[in-house]
Amino acid sequence: MPGGVGGAAPRGVPLSRSSARRYCTREQILIRNHYDPNVDIVRRRDGLIELAGKKPRLRDDTRAYFAERNEGTVDFYP
Repeated sequence: MPGGVGGAAPRGVPLSRSSARRYCTREQILIRNHYDPNVDIVRRRDGLIELAGKKPRLRDDTRAYFAERNEGTVDFYP
């Protein structure tokens, strides 16, 4: 169908890109770890923000989340 409007996805296009990128688990990680930005993140002297380090499970879950994400290929052109 011209313009791409219709019920079928073109060949080769993932049907659920959001599930491949695991968007649904971000909220679950925050809820499971009782995330509170006022307590769980700190600003370093150089201005960068990082986890406060009081919740190792939050750190581990966050690392696993980013390690498992399927971002696909990123091509850089000079």
